[in-house]
Amino acid sequence: MKTKNLFHSVTAVSLITLMQALDSSAQQDRFYMKADAGVVAAKDVALEEFLGPVPADAKLSLDPGVRLGFRAGYGFTDWFAGEIETGIIANKIDDISGGTATEVNGTFAKIPLMLNGRINLPNKYRVAPYLGAGAGVASTILTANDIVVSGRGMNGSVTDVVFVWQAFAGLRIALGEKTALNIGYHYLNAAPSDMRTEDSLPTGDRIRLGRSETHAITVGFEWSF
Repeated sequence: MKTKNLFHSVTAVSLITLMQALDSSAQQDRFYMKADAGVVAAKDVALEEFLGPVPADAKLSLDPGVRLGFRAGYGFTDWFAGEIETGIIANKIDDISGGTATEVNGTFAKIPLMLNGRINLPNKYRVAPYLGAGAGVASTILTANDIVVSGRGMNGSVTDVVFVWQAFAGLRIALGEKTALNIGYHYLNAAPSDMRTEDSLPTGDRIRLGRSETHAITVGFEWSF
């Protein structure tokens, strides 16, 4: 419940910040928007409970996946900007270790909502490095087309809302006066997830996953106005 309230609070703060940035940008021309896409590699995620107990070494092994990101930012100075970011990170489940999984067909995804701070060289440079960090919340989503662990099966989706933080860096390459290409690296760290299914088995209805980490390389387009 506390995490869900945090999600609502971050959403409200994000909307207020965006409205203030839009109002200010009309006067100072420092507002920008950015969209990016790329490939994401995910570390194994501990499977701590799956509708009942599982072996201590059970883990989700994830295939390389996709990352889509959307940002709205405001340059408070020539070298510092604040941003609101959302998007989606999704990986197909390749395997579940521990020796008890008989069917594995599903995906693990995250939809974050974060506030970022970004440091960069002024836009007057055609090629400028940048780096930053951010924090917020994310909806974590485990979708199973057919997952069976220790004889217990699941079809459908379960979700949780968790704390996330990230660090990122890259290069901004100016294409025109108000447009730029971004090539970036993103590290995202999400807190453990505690999910519950709608239908409970005698052994329980909880699916618990450990902390998840992803590394992504993206290409993005930035538009300032």
